[in-house]
Amino acid sequence: MSRPTHKIDGPKFSLEVPVGWHVIFASISRKEYNQVVKVYNTITREDDYLASEHGQILETMKDLVTGEDSLAVGAKLKPMRLDFEWFYSTTNLSGHERANITKAGTKSEVIQVRHVSKPPQTPASVPDFITYMIFAEDILVGTGDHGIYDDSVATIHCVKKTDDAQDDGDDDDDD
Repeated sequence: MSRPTHKIDGPKFSLEVPVGWHVIFASISRKEYNQVVKVYNTITREDDYLASEHGQILETMKDLVTGEDSLAVGAKLKPMRLDFEWFYSTTNLSGHERANITKAGTKSEVIQVRHVSKPPQTPASVPDFITYMIFAEDILVGTGDHGIYDDSVATIHCVKKTDDAQDDGDDDDDD
């Protein structure tokens, strides 16, 4: 049985998603400055951005286009990769300006990842799943009262499609 796998490179989390898996992403900001998570989808070849509002702490990041507080990617008929990258800026930016944070070279320093999977004793009626918990650190500091891996927190929930669910039909890759 094929399941999602991942790689970490600094503040980048790459998720290899096999055929038939749904992915749901959400994040909160724990700092009062702007934070952005850029999500690149290899099927659509498009970026999505979830961002925090300057001055708001412990708020759910919102999609810069839809305003939704999560990003859902339906199961596909072919494998895909989703690349998640964390960015920040202490400059007060609003609206779509926040997407520019990803071009200014203000990548977060590093992420830490933990995950849980469907336990073996779970009833067969519960679909297979993996949930990743990602803790981002914008700036690493040696000492002081600054926490480590506490600047933003994200979850990526991957759920295996059941037989009665439908694919979302969006497998355009323009090839």
